[in-house]
Amino acid sequence: MLTTIIFNIFLACIGLELLNYFFFYSKLAFGQNIVKKQIDRNQKSVSLIVYIKDQQDILENYLPTLLQQNHPSYEIILVNNASCDESLDILEAFEKTHPKIKLVNVLNNEAFWNNKKYALTLGIKVAKYDHFVFTEPQASITDPQWLNTLASYFSDKKQIVIGHSSILKKKGSFFNALQRYSNTLKTIQLVIGSSFSSVLHGNSKNQGYTKDLFYSNNGFIQQMRTPFGDQYSFIEQISNKKNTAIATDPISFVYIEPEKKYSTWIDNMKTELLLLKAASFKHKLINTIFTKLRILFYLSFIICLFINTNWQIVIALFFFRMLVVYIYNYRLFKHFLNKDLIWIFPLLELIHIFITSYYSLTQLITGRKLEREHF
Repeated sequence: MLTTIIFNIFLACIGLELLNYFFFYSKLAFGQNIVKKQIDRNQKSVSLIVYIKDQQDILENYLPTLLQQNHPSYEIILVNNASCDESLDILEAFEKTHPKIKLVNVLNNEAFWNNKKYALTLGIKVAKYDHFVFTEPQASITDPQWLNTLASYFSDKKQIVIGHSSILKKKGSFFNALQRYSNTLKTIQLVIGSSFSSVLHGNSKNQGYTKDLFYSNNGFIQQMRTPFGDQYSFIEQISNKKNTAIATDPISFVYIEPEKKYSTWIDNMKTELLLLKAASFKHKLINTIFTKLRILFYLSFIICLFINTNWQIVIALFFFRMLVVYIYNYRLFKHFLNKDLIWIFPLLELIHIFITSYYSLTQLITGRKLEREHF
């Protein structure tokens, strides 16, 4: 009796996961979403808003890439949020190099001390165009068509555009592979989720939305004191499946350095889990149900090996599931420029499931919440 129940659970897990891949992942893996975006010659004018905080070491190399964009009509708004280093001096000198550059220097005040949403709001107020694109200096722009490509996802229906931030590859580093797997999986889940729901989050280093959408939702009024509100709760609030586009053309990607310390990466992972904990029930369900399904799959597989006399069938079903998952994920990770990860995919999947499950459980037990310092 118990053997039959466990085997049926094992079969159900395989069936549900394969149906999930077939119905929700097929378009991204094999369909038109992977074709490079055709750029409209009549591009909408864009205000490129760059948030800056204490980044003097990278500004001199970063800022020229903003002027190298081939977009026919855009302005650059540099938002310096009370930097304590020499960032302001570098920005002031750069502002003088081109008339399309505007500098917004935000001073700390008692009501909005070091508040990112307040600084971004001041930048938005000086923007003259109806479409905003947001980025930050730690996200490297490598292609002069980046802004053109990202902005091409705007349309009469699509008022929100969210791009991918790709973590740079470090050869021979398993820790780097784990970071890239987790980061790519996050974007893939965002693409899939956007096809039937609002999205849980945006990407402060590579996203955009319209002026009308920002002001019709009263800007960041509700998120002014919410940690990471500019890319999480605000995007969740304003998005729906009809008005949101996820940019999947590789030209629209920006590139970020991998974390050097495991502890820092884990802290970031725990923060993301806390942000998910604070999300709506719908997004909690969408973002956790298939992780729980995979846990149940691996547990039922192990139990079936020990208690099921037809272990050959169990192993055959296991490898059939793995083959289908491999085919889909090879296509998906190849598109997001991480096809090398497929060779250690099962190990990365297991480690990722363990880490997210462990810290989700500990946060549930301890009742931990985000600290207010993360504005």
